[in-house]
Amino acid sequence: MAIQFSREKESGDGNTLTYPYLVVDSDAALLSRDDAIAIARDDAAALEDAVPSGYRFRRISNRAIRVDIVFSRITPQPLTIPVPGQINVDFEFSFVAQAKELTEALEWIETYDPDGATGEEIRAVNIERTGEGGERIVGRRYQPAPEVFSFNIVLPNAYLDADYKQTVQGLCGRFNSVDFTIDGITYEAGRVQLVRAAAGKRTDEDWRLSFGFGLRENRTNIDVGGGIVVPAVRGSWDYWTLQKFLVVNLPGRQFVKMLPDLAVVQRVWDEGDLNLLVPW
Repeated sequence: MAIQFSREKESGDGNTLTYPYLVVDSDAALLSRDDAIAIARDDAAALEDAVPSGYRFRRISNRAIRVDIVFSRITPQPLTIPVPGQINVDFEFSFVAQAKELTEALEWIETYDPDGATGEEIRAVNIERTGEGGERIVGRRYQPAPEVFSFNIVLPNAYLDADYKQTVQGLCGRFNSVDFTIDGITYEAGRVQLVRAAAGKRTDEDWRLSFGFGLRENRTNIDVGGGIVVPAVRGSWDYWTLQKFLVVNLPGRQFVKMLPDLAVVQRVWDEGDLNLLVPW
């Protein structure tokens, strides 16, 4: 690897001190988020001779990541024991998208053969034909999209009512069902997955929210073999092929090969309107 970094001038507000870094790997096809954070954290820790209290990151490109290393300047306060009859309540939440195994799709999209769409509805996930002419459902395990960018914001208490908190929980793990715009960038439907959502009280007046997003490409014209072309697969969809046995006879020998007989496109992740995360 040829990882290099540049450090901009630190900034602070009395409570925190932040060191901004730009980490670049000119050789790698995709710079590791963990490598970028580790390099920036180690450099900042050496400058401050202290352990950072946190970090933020934003992927700029496949080879470049912006990392902010944060140090706390707040002196820990002694623990206050509530007096009898007094109840102190604090609240925070954290949701993370989970992997899942499916043997039945959430929605059938279309089935294709060499002549195009067949209209044959298949809800089972990943069917295999057996040598005796039967079939069995294998299923598939699906992992959330890797987090590639985040969005952090501080909001007044009034915004975080019970309905908003339930909305955030319900959207975690979903892909955008409609075009989603954040930080001036619009992503077409089916590309963005909310993989992480967390919030906690920052002061008595406001909350700090952090959202993590993964990306999957919306693919088109996928040649799966056997003369079958799948026109489109969104990030929240998946496809698999039902194979057929083909007996090949050659002089002096015979063998069996497998060829795609059908391609089945299905929705395997829930979708939702991610614009509800930032309704203001």
